[in-house]
Amino acid sequence: MMVNHMGSLSIWHLAILIVALGLVIAAIVTSARRVPNPGVGPSGFGGWLLLLAIGQTLAPLRTLSILAQSADGYRALQDSSIPNATLGIYAEVGLFTCFAAFQVFIIITMYRKRHFFRQLFYSQWIAAICVPIADWILTSVLLHIPLNSLVTAKDIAGVLGAGLLGGIWVWYVARSVRVRNTFTK
Repeated sequence: MMVNHMGSLSIWHLAILIVALGLVIAAIVTSARRVPNPGVGPSGFGGWLLLLAIGQTLAPLRTLSILAQSADGYRALQDSSIPNATLGIYAEVGLFTCFAAFQVFIIITMYRKRHFFRQLFYSQWIAAICVPIADWILTSVLLHIPLNSLVTAKDIAGVLGAGLLGGIWVWYVARSVRVRNTFTK
């Protein structure tokens, strides 16, 4: 479990996270409405799209590494007398495994150059923000641990940073002529 007792989560931290991510989403939606000329320009995995493809290919490994890093914590939690410990472990493993499977599906879609990759990539960005938050809430509810004992400002900053970085890539996918010309099947 991603249990961290070094700080606390306040309603203000969540409010800042929601507002910042809302601004990024608004910027992406606004810029995506402007459509460049279709069929003109580069296509295929090159330029910035190549970097995105590499990152996307490695994404499930990063997700699964989170579970691997938690293995000792799972063992300790399993051996503890905390109620619902096993259920909490299964919930977290299930959540991250499903997210990794979704990422693999997006990779397959990307390499097959499917036209709906762009929508899936956007959905993955939203899920990447929601999965840690859902994990925090599940852990809090199942293990009867207050949310402010589980989540620190550093945790929120990590989700916010990843959300902002992901938002930049979502903006790129929405605006790129290369992306539009590559994902046509």
